[in-house]
Amino acid sequence: MWPFKKKKISEQVGFMEDNQESSGDPLEEAGLSASRQKGAAEDEKSFQNNLEDMTLESLKHEYGKVTSYLKDIQLIDMAPEEDRQLVTDIARGIYDLFKERNRLQKQKYKITDRQKNALEAHEDTIEKDRDSLKKEEAFLADVKSDLSRLNMEKKSLQRKQKDTVAKQKTLRTLAKSMMIILAALILFLFTLERLYDIDITKPFLGVIAFGLLICSFILYEVYRNRRFTAITNKKRERAVLLINRTKIKYVNSVKLIDYLCGKYDVRNSMELEYVCDQYKQMKKEMAMQYESTRLLEEYHDALIREMEKLGVKDCEIWYFQAEALADPREMVEVRHHLNEKRQRIRFFIDKKAKMS
Repeated sequence: MWPFKKKKISEQVGFMEDNQESSGDPLEEAGLSASRQKGAAEDEKSFQNNLEDMTLESLKHEYGKVTSYLKDIQLIDMAPEEDRQLVTDIARGIYDLFKERNRLQKQKYKITDRQKNALEAHEDTIEKDRDSLKKEEAFLADVKSDLSRLNMEKKSLQRKQKDTVAKQKTLRTLAKSMMIILAALILFLFTLERLYDIDITKPFLGVIAFGLLICSFILYEVYRNRRFTAITNKKRERAVLLINRTKIKYVNSVKLIDYLCGKYDVRNSMELEYVCDQYKQMKKEMAMQYESTRLLEEYHDALIREMEKLGVKDCEIWYFQAEALADPREMVEVRHHLNEKRQRIRFFIDKKAKMS
């Protein structure tokens, strides 16, 4: 960077382009890039029509301006080698900065205005909120997993409880059936004893023993089922309690995620991270634009000083012809374009003079 005197940074980043667009000089029509004018038939036609409509005085004034620009080009070309090289270096810096800033201005970012405003408003807490959203989403995934597992456990306990109830019904039915069978057997033995005078002591004791064995089995199973039911109820109640607690965690986590997503107008932490990266890139490139504007002002002042040293009449216009100053081929195009214009203006001056 040249050690030029610094100038106050303009608040308008694009003030150079505005100045360029507002000028109607022939030299500017040769352009910051004269090669872009090639084949522009409509521009040539418009210029031709303008010349036809101009008065003789206006044509002479225009002729003088073009001649002045050509003289300025001669002064630049005839400058000492050291001065000419300095002008070339300055112009190359201006031209490169123009190209870089145009590239930055065309850059598109996938970030909405609402997202940009939110990030600007909460710039100090972006990193903290992004980390919180990531952690909360991971926590919510764990909570969903726990909730699913607890619901499955609850359903499993409910199925086991239903199976136990069914077993109890079966045991009651079995007990009733055995009572009937035992009563029938005892009645049958007493009937045999009366009819045939048979000793039924042993069979009777056998039936009683069998009945006691069956009753013991049934009572044991009933006790077992009741104990299992009590344990299952406790487990189910605990599962329900854990489910309710987990649901509270789930609701609180969803509320926090919704708040953070709504705060930055995003759907999840991945989108927030992407938007943050876009915002950082945008800020970085905006800073580059402001820096390029500052440098352009420095180069502008330096170019004007060098042009004044060379005796150039219209120094300001060359700021917008940096490419021609930096590239001899482009300067040839500009000179050629101005010579053509001067010839046409001369033709219309002669034509108007003859008609007057």
